[in-house]
Amino acid sequence: MKRSLQLASSFILALLLLAEPVNANPADLYLKNTGRYSSGRYLWTVYVAGEESAIAQISYVEYTLHYSFPKPVQIVRERGSKCAFGLSSNSWGEFEIKAKIVLKNGQERYLTYWLNLLNNNTQDSACSTTQSTRRSARKSGPR
Repeated sequence: MKRSLQLASSFILALLLLAEPVNANPADLYLKNTGRYSSGRYLWTVYVAGEESAIAQISYVEYTLHYSFPKPVQIVRERGSKCAFGLSSNSWGEFEIKAKIVLKNGQERYLTYWLNLLNNNTQDSACSTTQSTRRSARKSGPR
C-alpha cells in the first residue's frame, strides 16, 4: 500500500513538471500598443508581448480601461494572429491600462501600462483585429 502511494505521488509530480514548459517565464510578459490618428481620435490596439513560450501559457487577459469607457473592463480570450490577446478601441488621449493575465495553470499576473499614442503613432496598425477582439469606445475614452 505504501509503495503504491509513493508511485502514485511520483507519477503526479512527473505530470505536473511535464505540464509546465521549461523555458517559459510568464514574468517576462509585458504590454505594447499601436496607435493611428484619425478624425480627432486615436485608433489603438493594446496587446501582450514577450517570449512565444510564455504567451502560449496565457488563458485570457482582462483589461481595465479608463473609467469613462462604456465598458471599462474587457476580457480577451482569443489569442489572435499578429498581436497576442489584442484589444482595439479609440480615444482622444492617453491613459493608464491595467491588465490581469490569467495563465492556463490558474496563476495570475498583473500589469499596469501607459497607453502611449504619440510614440506609437503609425499609419497602419501592426495588429490585425478580428471582429471578436475589436471593441469600440463610441465617443468615449478619457475626457
